[in-house]
Amino acid sequence: MNPLVCLLLLAPLAQDGAALSWTLYGAALKASEASLRLSEVDQARRWLAAAPAEHRGFEWRLLAARAERSARHHGVHSGTLTDLAVSPDGRWLAAACGDGTASLIEAASGTVVHVLKGHTAAVWSPDFAPDGRTLATASSDGTVRLWEVASGRELACYRDNGHGVSALAFGPDGLLAVCSWKRSAERGVWGVVSVWDTASGTRIEALEHGVKPIASLDFSPDGTQLAVGTWDADVALWRLGEWGTPVRLLPPKNEDYQATRDLAFSPDGKELAVSYADGRARVYDLTSHAPVATLDTTTLESVKELHDVIWLPDGERLATVGADGTLRLWAREGGRFLGAFAGHALSAQTIVASPDGRTLYTGDAGGELRVWDLAALEPARDVWRDRTAYGLAFSPDGARVALACWEGELRIHEFASGKLLASFPAHRQSAVGVDWSGDGRWLVSTGNDGRVVLWDATDHRLVKELVQHERQILAAAFAPDSSCVAAPAEGSAVGLWSVPAGERLATLDDGGKPIDHLALSPDGTRLATGHGDGTVRLWDVPAQRLVARLQGHPAGQVALAFHPGRAELVTASGKDVRRWSTRDGAALGAPGAAASGVYFLAFSPDGTRLAAGLTNGNFELWEPGTGEVLLRQPQAAGVWATAFAPDGNAVLALPMDDTVRIFRAR
Repeated sequence: MNPLVCLLLLAPLAQDGAALSWTLYGAALKASEASLRLSEVDQARRWLAAAPAEHRGFEWRLLAARAERSARHHGVHSGTLTDLAVSPDGRWLAAACGDGTASLIEAASGTVVHVLKGHTAAVWSPDFAPDGRTLATASSDGTVRLWEVASGRELACYRDNGHGVSALAFGPDGLLAVCSWKRSAERGVWGVVSVWDTASGTRIEALEHGVKPIASLDFSPDGTQLAVGTWDADVALWRLGEWGTPVRLLPPKNEDYQATRDLAFSPDGKELAVSYADGRARVYDLTSHAPVATLDTTTLESVKELHDVIWLPDGERLATVGADGTLRLWAREGGRFLGAFAGHALSAQTIVASPDGRTLYTGDAGGELRVWDLAALEPARDVWRDRTAYGLAFSPDGARVALACWEGELRIHEFASGKLLASFPAHRQSAVGVDWSGDGRWLVSTGNDGRVVLWDATDHRLVKELVQHERQILAAAFAPDSSCVAAPAEGSAVGLWSVPAGERLATLDDGGKPIDHLALSPDGTRLATGHGDGTVRLWDVPAQRLVARLQGHPAGQVALAFHPGRAELVTASGKDVRRWSTRDGAALGAPGAAASGVYFLAFSPDGTRLAAGLTNGNFELWEPGTGEVLLRQPQAAGVWATAFAPDGNAVLALPMDDTVRIFRAR
């Protein structure tokens, strides 16, 4: 049933069809956003699907993108996909399934090439031999089977490993370690590990540890150590050839169930990561054997199992998946959280990385394989950790972003990756405003040093200093045809300067307080200036005459935004937001008070949404006519500026916390 049916029963009967449709759209968005916060991706998608299509805008596309961060997905099994492995050359994936089969999959296409049949119970922990020619699989039926990768043919079957094999791993010199458990009336339950010589097919070691089943194991990269994890939160470390009493690693005790779920050595062999059923992974130093970091996915409301943890090949990051279906990335240093990514609607059971470190593969309880492009998940794409920025501007093609920054720098970033391309000193105090000319050739910046400066956008050469005042200059703007720049001049005036010569073409002045913000209409015929007393002057640029003095705002800094397709201007001072006709300055209505003071306004390229940066730290997306909040994203500090990408598929926000936040909608 459509999830909005219940809302129909609550909607006022007097609402007409259009109003009701819009009400349902807003409700669906809020429900979807709440579901995503709880990692309930299936519910989020249901709400998004139920949102009336005629109202879907940037906010809908943003939430849809957040509900699906994987690059692609494939249904490879009808049952639970229990474990994955990737071949040493990255060509093949092996998928183990709860239905008693395993599959060999072409990694590039997701095509199942061989279905491996022979086990009589759930299959676990596939692993490729170091040469990539052989695959081993474990099963709850107690057997381990070896398969030829090229043909999918069974090569060998090792029996008598215990009551059910949950994990295995290839080691050095053809060794294969297998973990399980045994039980007797006299002893109860104990964990066992068998070490097989795959060349001869003989068992060369039979180890015992603990009082619960051993569920995971891994060889160190240099092949000198074997780590095993039990359902008793216990990890044992043996040195190969010295099969005496192992070193034990135990997590800090808490009240949650702490069974070990999986473990992995770091690429340099210096640390061991262990995932637990209490929703945490711990990283242990293998010299001191002490925990050095905790990757914590828990909340006060719930604890969900963390099924798998891996190291990325770079050795600097880790990845986890768990019962909430979410992929998370973490920094090795201190276990710092880097990002959470949705895609799975069911519990994510397993994760592996391609040998080149570019791709992650995850599998879930519904038999679905998901492929993740790590470059697309790079945290720097969505959060640029820069020095505090006060102004920003996209290049006309959307490929680059210019930032006006603390201590006077202009910084140029590649938009797709967040990579810093250039940085150069532009002002003697903080730079606070920047604009990029429509032809892409020029930048203009303003600063607390009272200067307005024209720059070459290619080589960042200073072209002309247009203005030198003794007060802060917040903004300057290019005409749409790039022929001139508008900027605050002396007193309450605004000036127009030619580009690139920097000759003053005109001075427009109607008295009053000095100008804070200004904006030029998309067709270049109107100029709006916001003054410290809350008034706005609307100017006819070709005629160089005042069209109207817009009054009614409280005193303070005024935010300005011209509609890209209509003769309309939106202004805000404090919480007060108003709409005006740009033909004659007539009032068009007040959308309603904002939740807090408004620092900045920016229209989407299609004019259907208005991005607002607020003093209370919120970035908000509004319906321009009513001011209804369609999306609210709290930040750590007041949001000084916002800007849509030229294609309308992303918004940038500048909270004053040394970051740039990017909201992308695919």
